[in-house]
Amino acid sequence: ENDSGTVHLRHAVREPDGWRTEAAGRHPLDDVVGFLGMAFDRFGRLHIAYHGREAAGFSILEHAFLMPGGWMNEAIDPAENSGFGASLAIDGSGALHALYLRSGPTTNEPRHAFLTGSAWNAET
Repeated sequence: ENDSGTVHLRHAVREPDGWRTEAAGRHPLDDVVGFLGMAFDRFGRLHIAYHGREAAGFSILEHAFLMPGGWMNEAIDPAENSGFGASLAIDGSGALHALYLRSGPTTNEPRHAFLTGSAWNAET
């Protein structure tokens, strides 16, 4: 969704009387740059990894996931300029994995992040 030059992450659901959309981004100021990766876990919950822009103006890799009470959000990799080319997968044991690039001054570093418990761990 685009209003006043800011793009927001939205989730759409088809209902009998038409489409319903809701905000899935962390807060209304989230500027979603793109590079979305999506997956459903074994409980049917939708997970989205996306490259978002922070209020400070730099981009990070974020994770939005749908719970019964609404959307939850967290940073996967809060390092500046992370999240380019984001993709998301869930392995056989139900663990989330994100693959993405962290952009540097002269190179793009491939990264892998995985969720263990409630903490994301990133590695090259």
